[in-house]
Amino acid sequence: IALSADGVTVTSLANDFGFASVFARQIEAIAKQGDVAVVISTSGASPNAIAGVLAARRLGLVCVGLVGTPNSQLHGLVDVPIVTAGRTPAHVQELQLITCHLLCEMVEDALFPPDLHDEESVEDRTPVYPDLLRARGG
Repeated sequence: IALSADGVTVTSLANDFGFASVFARQIEAIAKQGDVAVVISTSGASPNAIAGVLAARRLGLVCVGLVGTPNSQLHGLVDVPIVTAGRTPAHVQELQLITCHLLCEMVEDALFPPDLHDEESVEDRTPVYPDLLRARGG
């Protein structure tokens, strides 16, 4: 779930609680222990990203961070820091986008291993962890 995608939710939380809490409030509302939170920050110092990670850690989530600045505050808070350092914020964000695509492909292949002899769509693959998907409503 992309916590920044719903403009109504982001706006209402920012108006009522302040923009620094828009991710933390959503995580508190929907996350469960065993979930994974992926946070993306160019600087590694965004107050809303940091608050979101702190909320996720309180709930027992595994936190993966794509950060553009090594040794940033966010880098030290996540379980798995992935540093995408670049010369400019635009380069950092381009690297983060590629990294997100690679992570999604890795998760997809772990849950739905491709048959090397038969090209089939993800929808037609048999899940490796069907009980996990059922438990999560998938």
